[in-house]
Amino acid sequence: MSGRASARPIGFFGIALAVVASLIVSTPGASQAASVVVLDIAANAIVYDEINDVVFAAVDDRAAQHANTVVKLDPNTGAVLGSLPVGSDPGPLALSNNSEYLYVGLQGAPTVVRVALPAFTVDLQIPLGIDPTLGWPRYADDIAVLPLNPTSVAVAMRFQGTSPPGAGVAVFDDAVQRPSTTPRHVGENSIIFSGPRDLYGADLCCSGREFYEVTVDGDGVTRTASHGSLGGSELVAARNGRIYSDDGKVVDVNLATPTIAGTFPIEGRFSAGAYSSATQRFVTVSELFTGQSNTPMLLEKFDLGTFTRVERTELPRSTLTPLQLVETRTLAFVVLMYDRTNAANNEIHLIGTGASPPPPPPPPPPPGQGTITGTVTDHHTGVPVGGICVVVFPFNGEAFNDAPRVADAETASNGRYAVAVPAGVYELVFVDCSGWDYAAVLYGEERVEPVTVENGGVTDASLTLAQAAQVGLVNTGTGRWFLSRARDDIVEEFFFGNPGDAPMVGDWDCDGTETPGLYRREDGFVYLRNSNSQGIADVRFFFGNPGDLPLAGDFNGDGCHTVSIYRPATSQVFIINKLGANEGGLGAADIDYFFGNPGDKPYVGDFDADGVDTVGLHRETTGLVYYRNSHTQGPAEEQFIFGDPGDRIVAGNFDGFHRETPAIFRPSDTTFYIRHENAAGPADRTVTFGFADAGWLPVAGTFGL
Repeated sequence: MSGRASARPIGFFGIALAVVASLIVSTPGASQAASVVVLDIAANAIVYDEINDVVFAAVDDRAAQHANTVVKLDPNTGAVLGSLPVGSDPGPLALSNNSEYLYVGLQGAPTVVRVALPAFTVDLQIPLGIDPTLGWPRYADDIAVLPLNPTSVAVAMRFQGTSPPGAGVAVFDDAVQRPSTTPRHVGENSIIFSGPRDLYGADLCCSGREFYEVTVDGDGVTRTASHGSLGGSELVAARNGRIYSDDGKVVDVNLATPTIAGTFPIEGRFSAGAYSSATQRFVTVSELFTGQSNTPMLLEKFDLGTFTRVERTELPRSTLTPLQLVETRTLAFVVLMYDRTNAANNEIHLIGTGASPPPPPPPPPPPGQGTITGTVTDHHTGVPVGGICVVVFPFNGEAFNDAPRVADAETASNGRYAVAVPAGVYELVFVDCSGWDYAAVLYGEERVEPVTVENGGVTDASLTLAQAAQVGLVNTGTGRWFLSRARDDIVEEFFFGNPGDAPMVGDWDCDGTETPGLYRREDGFVYLRNSNSQGIADVRFFFGNPGDLPLAGDFNGDGCHTVSIYRPATSQVFIINKLGANEGGLGAADIDYFFGNPGDKPYVGDFDADGVDTVGLHRETTGLVYYRNSHTQGPAEEQFIFGDPGDRIVAGNFDGFHRETPAIFRPSDTTFYIRHENAAGPADRTVTFGFADAGWLPVAGTFGL
């Protein structure tokens, strides 16, 4: 991803920095030598800030100059523009997408330092803490900034002096750690984001070849999958759903199972690689090993689509090993690892290569400014929503592109926002300003067209957001409810109901908040409460026959939930669009039809975002999920496999896109696995109730907590 860099564990080695200048043109079939200029600076890591057009280098604690600082370098000459003391032996670096912050991991202290840009001042110290079980301090191995939240970072941590060194991955909001981390010991040494919640990691240490999928949510991070033979090398770039490693391997993560899309044929060994936004190529520097003492190094560039080499330039032989590479608009900067016992190698190399000049810059946007404005309202109630952050990116045909954001704004209490931008075409991302809840993307086939801004024009980009659903559990043996709250890790607890009652949630009083309901299967009685708190039922009536299962939803699109039933004995649905009162009966259903097979369990959701809830079924023996989008008899309109046998299903609007998608509760690990699409695939995020029992039943809704 743009603006990201990291360093491997160093041990008894240090690093020197080489700058590769575009002085000689090379061709695909030709090899040319290059001149070398030496600068006396040692670096542990580098990163290129495209917005401010500077290179930052973390300087080794044994450097003759600028030790224990981050230096700012001219990207055209390599000249030092300034230095900032940051602490003991700075190592991995990472930039936020908007170049607002530079994060620096220290190798001499269990700390990450945040530097404010462009002021170039230390802004925050982030202690990584002590492992609660082992009592060992944790150090930064790699850092990745959350794409839509520059004040939050994922940190791959390590222990010093032990093998394997892995201390897990954690997310920090400013200096506060989210509770969930990945397992320590063996795991992610190199991490990178490809999308706002999708984090990927590689094991560079001891198992050696694992590639990890990690989900980031408000609770922290969860490792959701690992894949052998995909990892083992530094992850250096993420573009268009592909992850690039410095050994030339490219992993496609758009697929249900990550797969190698191709491999760049790097000629040398021990390569350092990077995606170059300057030349739109994958660039590597490697050792050309032939067994001879004067073997040169190589600079190679490859076409992203065909994986073919388009340039090859020989560099003078060096005793140093290439470790990290970035290419600016005119130069390529290479970090070279050196033997720390040999102080003579403590230097930067400025190398004239055979690199081609960068392509001409894209044409500037049309002159002048325009304004994007709009109102964000609640999809259910129509009430304006304040505190939504609107982030503007250049539109380039890909969701969550790596381009730096152009501007941002926050909706006022009346839901209004306005942001001035140069004339052009943009995509807008809407997020909860607290950074916890992913809200919506103004992009793609399910949303609206990209936003076009003309000179002096005002473009409306109003949006309705649905409140994201939360999950909860009900101890049906005691009638105790546990509902998760938005934006924090607290669970609301209260008692409601008798042992054996079937739990549900719904918006019974049409105020936009879903609250508890109970269905007593032995006699068909319904008990509803209009607040998420302990107390007696506010509404009581009966509907259905003994043995029926409750269905709670808005079945006619009027914004109010009612209680209908599913009759397992006959696989029959009975829909009614009103609530009862005074412990009386409701009478006949408004609609009834047959749907499903014996043994399937019903659930309810607005699966096509038309405002009307319909019925789905879950075959717990196989994990089959299927549903209809209308209250009519017929075969399933969609079906897919999600989860394992024995899982229990609920549905909710988990991502703010109005449509409702499934979540399954797995009793064996008391964890919810939540999908953001009505299709087969891995969970988009997980929520674990560590105190739960396998016999508890799941619920999901907008609890308003």
